[in-house]
Amino acid sequence: MKKVLALVLAVIMVCTMAFAAAGNAVTVVPGGSGSNTYGTVELADKYDANNKYVLELDDAFFKVLDTYLNNPTRDAKNFKVEGVAGTFNVTTGGTKVYSINVDNTDRALDGKIDLTISTLRISSVKKTNTYAEYVAKDGKLVLNKLVLGGVSKDVTTASFTADFWAAYDIGYKTLAANDTNFNWGTEGWFVTGSNGFEATDVTKQVTLKVPAKTAFKFTLADGDASKISDSAIPNGVTKPTTIAVNGYKITAGTLTYKVAGDTNDYFYGVDKNGKLYVSGLTFGVVKDVNGNESGYWTMTTADARDIVKTNGAIPGVTATTPADNGTTNPGTGANDVVGVAAALAVVALVSGAAISLKK
Repeated sequence: MKKVLALVLAVIMVCTMAFAAAGNAVTVVPGGSGSNTYGTVELADKYDANNKYVLELDDAFFKVLDTYLNNPTRDAKNFKVEGVAGTFNVTTGGTKVYSINVDNTDRALDGKIDLTISTLRISSVKKTNTYAEYVAKDGKLVLNKLVLGGVSKDVTTASFTADFWAAYDIGYKTLAANDTNFNWGTEGWFVTGSNGFEATDVTKQVTLKVPAKTAFKFTLADGDASKISDSAIPNGVTKPTTIAVNGYKITAGTLTYKVAGDTNDYFYGVDKNGKLYVSGLTFGVVKDVNGNESGYWTMTTADARDIVKTNGAIPGVTATTPADNGTTNPGTGANDVVGVAAALAVVALVSGAAISLKK
């Protein structure tokens, strides 16, 4: 019996933790321009895969049913919510709310709709044929149908006053790509204007070019020359200890590298662990209008490692593309799968405990 009680207590603790950890409530501001048609949700300054976010549903969506249902508690025992994915939970202030799950994919605020609520339906669990149905109209959710015990009611007398968007642009802090906002030492999301954006780094070795009206994430490479192993450097070759050419990664546009040098220069990409890679640079000679020649190591890419320079060839260097420098792929749903598995495990534990108690 003690073991069963301990098991039940453990299950309660797991359920409580899951109930409280719904996510960070987001703030919504008008989006678009002129007559706004959607809400804008800035999740955070920077992406963090461990952070979860929710959009709290206004309590007014439930209040239209309160009088008929005698002011029930906002929970799954009393209400069923359809049209959105979310859960009932308690805010830090102790208020019981319904929280809509917000996708935390690493992306820009680009004026494009990422979440749409076309229809929302809230039904009573305990009373049949009792529900409120909301639809999108002029960018907002409006009360479209109210049924109490199978009897349709006039929605204009329901006093529904919520000002709640039906569509949302969701993303992380995004700045206009211009000479004021863009900094070669700062990572983040940017969006170009009608003329596109072009910039050259302080070394004059790298030029960034992004087309008009395009969102892109700019990320710094994380190479560490100090971690290059002595054993990787052959006799007679100087071991590089500093970064010669900075590496960057962008999700749209191009990075054009043009590094002055000659055929006796040897360039290698380096990662955060000091492992060396083929740099991607190729050598060429150009002539000016007077016929004078200059040598350059060049490449055009969207993803380059930090690059080191030495005076000789280093054998056994890996010829692979750069590793991820911080920009994430679209969500795979892996965390959702884990969550479902955990939920099923809790159900199994509860069922097992109930059977044991019955015995």
